[in-house]
Amino acid sequence: MTGEPIRDERVRLRDGRKLAYAEWGDSQGPPVLLFHGSPHSRLWCPDPEATQQAGVRLVAVDRPGFGGSDLQPGRRLTDWPRDVVELADSLDIDRFAVAGFSGGGRYALACAALITERVTRAGLVSTGAGLVLRERPGALEDLDEEDRRDFDLVEREDRETAAGRIAAEWADWTRSIAEEPRRFFDAYPVTEQNRWFREDPARTVPFLEALGEALRQGPIAIGWERVVAFEPSPLRPEAIFVETYLWHGELDVVIPRAAAEFLGAKIPNCKITIWPDDGHLGIARHWDEILAALST
Repeated sequence: MTGEPIRDERVRLRDGRKLAYAEWGDSQGPPVLLFHGSPHSRLWCPDPEATQQAGVRLVAVDRPGFGGSDLQPGRRLTDWPRDVVELADSLDIDRFAVAGFSGGGRYALACAALITERVTRAGLVSTGAGLVLRERPGALEDLDEEDRRDFDLVEREDRETAAGRIAAEWADWTRSIAEEPRRFFDAYPVTEQNRWFREDPARTVPFLEALGEALRQGPIAIGWERVVAFEPSPLRPEAIFVETYLWHGELDVVIPRAAAEFLGAKIPNCKITIWPDDGHLGIARHWDEILAALST
């Protein structure tokens, strides 16, 4: 289960920023771009062995301010597809599939909506994407205390102020997890449902190392990430016609199944799969299934 990327580099974008990415699998295979959760980084591949066996060229990308990618103050969801196009062009990749895990789901959908000439398929894994936060009945009531606090900040303040205040709220947590990533699991007890992941160092060590990498620039990236997550979406799922797959665990305690299914029902060409015995990290157990759907 352990493994290192075959490539871990940064490209310089036209605006001068650097964007970090890591490649896994077969450099000659069909390309799949992976957008990580929030926060996480390019250094986590859900299953390196399955990636190699699938023969895909997996490119995992750090969003601005996470891991090795430069911060982009003021960024918006619609900026991401332009970064992705520049990265793909630098790698001589014409068309590609996109996969978004957890908080990365909205970024996969942004690519499916705005660069349809480049995206072959889109995969959404363990995500409600936030694109329908204001539409789904009961969604705001489902927010936990931290999410509700940050949502209210985004509602009340200008974007820069909200990002700064959210970053300040998350500063202690960011510092703590960056110094000792294993603390991340403190809020999630070992259960029969997640034991397969939590008690396997071959899975947890790469996951936590990638988390520590994600946070090394401090909390401001989280500030902007959550502004993007909680402000009104500029995209309409009903207008996304790229072939889309949505996978979700019945036992997910991070993103409610109802949120995922509500989103999937809004996308015209979306196939929904519910894993009955998995939770938020089901991506690591079903990665071969995901890659098969996105790369066929």
